[in-house]
Amino acid sequence: MSGNFRPGQGGYDFFNQSQEVTTQLVYQPPLISSTYDPDGLQELLAQDEIDWDDQSVRDLLPLAMVAADAGPLWADMTNEDRNLWVKDNADVLAQAGYDVGGPIVNRGADSDIGEYYDQTRAQGTQGGDNEINWDYYSKDPMWITAFANLGIDATEGLTDDNTEDLFTAYQGIYETNKAIMNDQYRMPWDAELPGKWKPVEMETDYETPFDIPGIVKGLPGPSMSPSLQAVKDRSGSDMEGQFKALQANTPNQTGFVPKIPETSTAAPEVVEDTVNPYEHIDISNLQFQDKYVMKAAGELGLDNADLAKRWAVVAGVGNLNQDSDIRTMKNKYRRLDGKLPRTSI
Repeated sequence: MSGNFRPGQGGYDFFNQSQEVTTQLVYQPPLISSTYDPDGLQELLAQDEIDWDDQSVRDLLPLAMVAADAGPLWADMTNEDRNLWVKDNADVLAQAGYDVGGPIVNRGADSDIGEYYDQTRAQGTQGGDNEINWDYYSKDPMWITAFANLGIDATEGLTDDNTEDLFTAYQGIYETNKAIMNDQYRMPWDAELPGKWKPVEMETDYETPFDIPGIVKGLPGPSMSPSLQAVKDRSGSDMEGQFKALQANTPNQTGFVPKIPETSTAAPEVVEDTVNPYEHIDISNLQFQDKYVMKAAGELGLDNADLAKRWAVVAGVGNLNQDSDIRTMKNKYRRLDGKLPRTSI
């Protein structure tokens, strides 16, 4: 602290004093401090332990719900309704980090409080007319992976039949994240590094229960001594040379050739017309997804995707992108007995 002494005024003047300010950064875990938690995982991870065998845990699981009775959007509410909602939920807003005690609080359509309200509204609550938001679990990558670990393809769509699987997926995600948060998947940073590994001869009392025969090297092939070679030459025997000459001059054998009779009563081969008989069915304007084209071809028993597209046009389907379109194609397929029209439609 410093100041200027002014004679005749009886003391120091502290108008020129300086003060040191210390700034301390506080880390906030982004998931725990976030106010947007549609599937309740942040709420679960904030708990130290969860007894998954307790039925009440299953009943109070913070699921992602479709809030049928959530009320209007923030932008559609009047200022009076907004002020009333803020007043009724002051304790919840304070816990979420919103200061609503001041005289001036932004409560407009684009305000932070309005965004928090809409997020809470979309999340919904369990009970009443609310239902589980299966569409949310079917599109979130983390939940798709969790269900895949259970052998379930969540992208094909989930229903209330998967409620028990959803409970198991919640437990798996919680236990996995808790293990990582508690440092169970890595060594502590201050742990001593292991020493250099050295190979050590293995010791064992195992005995081979049978005798292993030794390996015998191959003996050299038979050979003719010089004296026997001289006797052979004097005898005039040349069978070996004749055989080698005959072997070299003999041509290779002919492979198997079936016997074809001179006259055949077989019907002449009919060459099919390579022109597409269904070219008149225009598929250039058809909108489609490859996934549903291949699915339609499989369910109708078609050979290729092109035929599936032509059946879509014949059935009056203009956009093949959902299961109901395939059902429409099936009905038309049955009515036409599986035969595409060969005339313009």
